[in-house]
Amino acid sequence: MFKGSYYEKVLDEEESFKPTTTPSSPSEQHEDVDSTSSEENNILPPMISSPMEKKENITVDRMETKACSKACCSSSSSSKAGCSEEEEQHEHSAVNSTHKHSKRGTKSKLMYGKKKIKISQLQHLTKQHDEHHHEEETTSETTNICEKSSSSNCCSYGSCSKEKQKEPNNAIVSDCCSSGSCSKKSNVPVEKKSTCTSGCCQSVSTSTESRTELKLDNLLPNHKSLHLTVRNLHCADCANMVEGVLIKKNGILNARVNSMTDSAHVVYDELIIQETLIVKSIQDLGFPTSVSLLKNISNSDQETLTTMFEFKQELQTHKVDELVKSIEKGDGIIHTAYDTSSCLLQVAYNPDITGTRDIKKMIETIDSSHMFTIMSGSKANEITDQNNKNEIKIWRRNLIVSFILSIPVIFTAFIFPMIKPVDEFLKKEFLQGLNSYILIGFIFSTPIQFYFGRPLYMSAYRALRYAKKPNMDTLVMLSTTTAYVYSLVSTIIAMFVETYKAEAFFETSALLLTFIILGRFLEILAKGQTSSILTSILKLRCTKAFLIFRGNYERITCQTELVNNSHAVEEEEIDTDLVQRGDILKCLPGSKIPTDGVVFYGTTSIDESMISGESIPVNKDVGDFVYGSTINQFGTIYIRVTKTSSENTLSSIDKLIHESQNAKVPIQRIADNVSAVFVPVIIGISLLAFIIWISLCYAGVLETDLHPITFALQFSLAILVISCPCAISLAAPTAVMVGIAKGVEYGVLFKNGAVIEMCHKVNTVIFDKTGTLTNGKPVVTDVLLFEGDDLKQFKAIIGSAELGSEHVIGKAISTHVEKEGIAIEQPVDYQAVPGKGLKCTVYGKQVIAGNCTWMKDNSIEISETQQEQILTLENQGKTIVHVAIDGSLHGIVALSDTLKVESKRVIDELKKKNVEIWVVSGDNQVTTRYIANQLGIENVMANVLPAYKREKVLELQQGKTSNGKKRVVAMIGDGINDSPSLAQADVGFAIGCGSDIALETADIILVKSDLRDVLVALDLSRTTFRRIKLNFLWAFLYNAVGIPLSAGAFYPILGIAIPPAIAGLSEIFSSIPVILFSLLLKFYKPKIY
Repeated sequence: MFKGSYYEKVLDEEESFKPTTTPSSPSEQHEDVDSTSSEENNILPPMISSPMEKKENITVDRMETKACSKACCSSSSSSKAGCSEEEEQHEHSAVNSTHKHSKRGTKSKLMYGKKKIKISQLQHLTKQHDEHHHEEETTSETTNICEKSSSSNCCSYGSCSKEKQKEPNNAIVSDCCSSGSCSKKSNVPVEKKSTCTSGCCQSVSTSTESRTELKLDNLLPNHKSLHLTVRNLHCADCANMVEGVLIKKNGILNARVNSMTDSAHVVYDELIIQETLIVKSIQDLGFPTSVSLLKNISNSDQETLTTMFEFKQELQTHKVDELVKSIEKGDGIIHTAYDTSSCLLQVAYNPDITGTRDIKKMIETIDSSHMFTIMSGSKANEITDQNNKNEIKIWRRNLIVSFILSIPVIFTAFIFPMIKPVDEFLKKEFLQGLNSYILIGFIFSTPIQFYFGRPLYMSAYRALRYAKKPNMDTLVMLSTTTAYVYSLVSTIIAMFVETYKAEAFFETSALLLTFIILGRFLEILAKGQTSSILTSILKLRCTKAFLIFRGNYERITCQTELVNNSHAVEEEEIDTDLVQRGDILKCLPGSKIPTDGVVFYGTTSIDESMISGESIPVNKDVGDFVYGSTINQFGTIYIRVTKTSSENTLSSIDKLIHESQNAKVPIQRIADNVSAVFVPVIIGISLLAFIIWISLCYAGVLETDLHPITFALQFSLAILVISCPCAISLAAPTAVMVGIAKGVEYGVLFKNGAVIEMCHKVNTVIFDKTGTLTNGKPVVTDVLLFEGDDLKQFKAIIGSAELGSEHVIGKAISTHVEKEGIAIEQPVDYQAVPGKGLKCTVYGKQVIAGNCTWMKDNSIEISETQQEQILTLENQGKTIVHVAIDGSLHGIVALSDTLKVESKRVIDELKKKNVEIWVVSGDNQVTTRYIANQLGIENVMANVLPAYKREKVLELQQGKTSNGKKRVVAMIGDGINDSPSLAQADVGFAIGCGSDIALETADIILVKSDLRDVLVALDLSRTTFRRIKLNFLWAFLYNAVGIPLSAGAFYPILGIAIPPAIAGLSEIFSSIPVILFSLLLKFYKPKIY
């Protein structure tokens, strides 16, 4: 059990049970007419993170009601009511948890301050909550209440993607007042398939399934997330069994088990159940289990990282208390806990204040007598690899020994009977009813049956006892035990009954188990090959770093200390797991960059091919971002660490890959449904076959040299052995695992397996224009002055006005002005409206800049002559920024963006695949049509405000393609304003160098920002899904042919029957081909490259 001070808080008032509401973080507004893109060149933001790391979406039957508190949509009173209603549900959840805990009679105690409070006392403290709450009706939907207010400006602008700093507590809502759709909420995952069903007043967001998702906002401080390593999960059926047992446990909110990664993730309420009981529940099923990570689920805005320290031996209780209390006195330490069962110390901390190196020093200072290691991601993979090797070693040993023991059985059963002298000698009875054939079979089959078959016996027993259902091992042990016991009983009867002739077939159980062990060994080998694909990415990581510091490990803060080569500067080689944020690291030519950071001093070129796929080195100067594990080509550089080894880009991709394995492909439900009834049905068929054949024998319909029971039993046993649910269970997960790993190789990150199934159905693709089809780096081509004659002053004004903009258009203008050497200054009273423009004061003059609509909104007149000049530039595909000064249009700035070199080819390839293509842009119709015509795109949606893009996606989803098929829509974008539409689309693609929010919302991330990877993703998903169908076809055909053959369906006609011993090869001919079919995906090569 973890001991720590997470609950060492004085519960002085009932408010302690209320969860902390996370304020919405403001997002950036942009002024121009199109979506935004990041200006970082060739940089994949280190935001690509594990879904479970950023937002724990845990599926449970829990409901929530949220109220929009923004001034534009509801009054303060309604907002307050909404908040209290949400808090009440959290309070009820906490009280209900304690009630359940009390009913179970658990005597657990929690630490609050310096006194222990029992659960019964905890209930008493929360009793007042129950008196103030009434019974509430709950729904299975998340309801967002939006009431239009006269003071709202989001309804008129059609956007609310930004919150002012002085209003941090206001919820961010969409422009449902004008568009009828709710597009985006800050810090809240955008629900797919969500529509505003009640105009501007109400938006009901329903899930694609009949269940809702429990997000971080629903979780209480007593809810914990537990990551486990679970060994010996041979197939998805084993994982489903473990999941089923865990879900039934009171206090477990969610459980996901993955047989391919040998892992489990459990979210539970520690007031009701402890992690030791969870681990024991899995171990009782026969699966060795250990804790790999346990963390508290918090709603706090504070960024938290967690490090696990594994001690070589168990610590005494007083040492644990001393260690925990001492560590928590350190700066930046948030939570400390020690697991007595696994000797793991877990420390949660603020990475901007402290880090693993400081914590390690604290532990060594407190207790230097105990050895420990840091459990990093790579260390966990090493343990997993070692566990796989040990498992392979065990099964190899079992196979070799059982095969040696089977050799005499094989000779006596199949070879000696063909040699007449030997056969006559072995048939002689030296005791009544007992000859050498029977004795040899008994001697050599017994150890195989009960020693090497023991793991299978235990698996079958535990499945029946704890999971309350039979499994694959149940069929094997039922058949082998029946054969062995029947042979033994038959021999004993013959020894005492002179007229009875023994009919023993010990060779059946011996050979059967040997073949099963062979199949299991080959399956584990193949599975290990498949799993190694996932762990291979962390093998690329850099393991050592050169830390640069002043005496006493003081950090260097000034470049001059490095330039002057001060003697006070010291250097030490450390493990990358000990690197902390803010450290200065030295990177030598030819070495790997230790972790993500920015260049602090020096220049170089870096090979980023492992991240971007581009073989050309990228030049780096001071201030440029560098990726961990990329290769420094030439110069020596010093970098300042921004991400530790556990959170850098490489680790984030690794986490994303592993998390993607947890979501099942929808088609996997077929396998789950079949596996759930497979074993009982097979047992039933086996019994039915036995009854039919023995009845036919005794009825005289069939003549056989064997005893009727023996004859019928062989068919029955063959059915039990040849049936294989594992092949069905492995069909989807193995292909998905290899497919996802192959996607990583080509820079395509699938968030989960379900995306692969949906992606292969895509028949409509929507491209955002700026930053997606184009390079997203417009340049100023024309500056026209309509009033006045001082062009330089005009440029200074517009350059200053755009200095406050984060949009690519604004940045391009301000950069252009600065390059001309014109002085600019920060604007005053800056206000930006996404999709329209900006308004500010520069040099005492009011400046309004933006598109034509923005001019009309501000009553700025545009003469016919001016309009003609503007139209001329627009016909050339240029974007126009109108600039009004003190109420009149003084001039315009024209910008042009270039198409990506691969855009045309990608569009042509999609057309060949009969994919319907659309381009959507906030730019004007002329400019958007000009770009579309260059690419041959017929369908254009222009003048679309950012908040309306989602609505356009929804409109397409509700329609049909030109050939009458239901549209499956893919949206490809890169900006913040694309995130609602990416979430709404059936498949959302995020360009790798785009915004963080877009990367979080998308289903597929294109790391290299290469549009050709859209084709790779679509083609790879189709190939993977075809492989899944092939696997299912093989698994079902194998059972469809094998079961009737083993049942003797063709015996009366052709005399064909499968001996039970030969049926033992079933695993070789069922599961192994499925795994091999999936492994063939490793040779996949996209046609586009």
